Amino acid sequence: MRSSISTSLLELLFGACAVLESAPALADVVRLKNGGEVRGTVETAVAGQAATDLTVTTLTGARVTLRRDDVQFVTRRSLKIEEYETRAREMTPTVDAHWELAEWCRENRLPRQREEQLQRILELETDHEAARRGLGYTRHGEQWMTRHEVMQADGYVRHNGRYVTRQELELIEKTQVQRDAEQEWLSKVRLWFAWATGSHAGRRTEGMQQLHEIRDPNAIHALAKLMADHDDPQVRRLFVDILGRMQGAAPVAPLVRRSLVDSDATIRTAAMSAIDPAQHKGARTLYVESLRNELRLIVCRAAVALGVIGDRYSVPPLIDALVTEHRYRVTYQEQTPSFAVGADGSIGFPGSTSGLPADVEFLARTGQLPYGAVVLPPPGRTVTKSTIIKRREENMEVLGALKNLTGQDYGFDQRSWGLWWAASQNGANVGKSP
Repeated sequence: MRSSISTSLLELLFGACAVLESAPALADVVRLKNGGEVRGTVETAVAGQAATDLTVTTLTGARVTLRRDDVQFVTRRSLKIEEYETRAREMTPTVDAHWELAEWCRENRLPRQREEQLQRILELETDHEAARRGLGYTRHGEQWMTRHEVMQADGYVRHNGRYVTRQELELIEKTQVQRDAEQEWLSKVRLWFAWATGSHAGRRTEGMQQLHEIRDPNAIHALAKLMADHDDPQVRRLFVDILGRMQGAAPVAPLVRRSLVDSDATIRTAAMSAIDPAQHKGARTLYVESLRNELRLIVCRAAVALGVIGDRYSVPPLIDALVTEHRYRVTYQEQTPSFAVGADGSIGFPGSTSGLPADVEFLARTGQLPYGAVVLPPPGRTVTKSTIIKRREENMEVLGALKNLTGQDYGFDQRSWGLWWAASQNGANVGKSP
């Protein structure tokens, strides 16, 4: 009996130890108003300590006392993240060092930090295959592309976690009743639009009146088809005005799209203003999705909108969008090269004889050019080429939106924004930034 109790007690103790070992070790990060940081464990108040003081036992075991007025916020993070940041600061910025740290992150289950290191590798070596594959890229023709980019290039869109064609998506999202109603509206809207843009004054007035009175969301498909991308900005503005009078969720997506892609700034502003406060939740979701757009222009316009209609749920994606990477196609002209042929028949162009006229190459190879020759391209002949470059951009509009929503300003320092956000979520005492 005694032995059984002892065995059970030992098992219980070992089990408790296993739980403690599996729990992630945490550390406090104390951010100071002067920009400095102290990392360790914040101690509870001790006897004789002033209420305005804060005592921290650092990661090295030292005890530091801080004035609370000097503290901006306190947040908690995994010790693994602290170790990662220490390693990242001390490492030599080489491909091998970044790869070693990325592997350490993988072993310690730090996916976000691993991705950061893999991105740094690509900045040093664009075609590093292991880093590309670690980030989810595959070869698609001559380019490295993510699976999402590959599917987009093949004409697919993502819906509920899977990829479908645009035609399939339309069938999924609309019932037969909706499609019939949209078809009925198409004939009406086409007629009224023809009147409104025709030469007959009476018909123009009637057509405009009929269009302005539309309130049925089933008419949006027809309105968008005829007016959304019209060359005349007055027609696009009319489209925005009509949708702005509709209630519910249906007009939100086309209004958001118009606020992001229209070439006329006044129409973009009108489209955003036309979204009713009751529709802001749906619009916010679409604007947040647009922060991941491949075009930086769209990212910045979405951020401006979120700065106006966003809320606290918009803050984390805005932090992620402070610095984004974008692809640009650059065109350049290259002069057609000359080919020098030596007296011994050697051709002075590295790697191949491509481009030499066949008769000249035959003469050279058979020793019939004892003094050599130079083959020049036709005067003024150039070749236009293009290439894709990637560049990381700091987005001022995103920073402006974060300032509007939070009252904070950490510049483009995503780490500091992340620490502040974690502290605010943990209910820590978060003050205004200096």
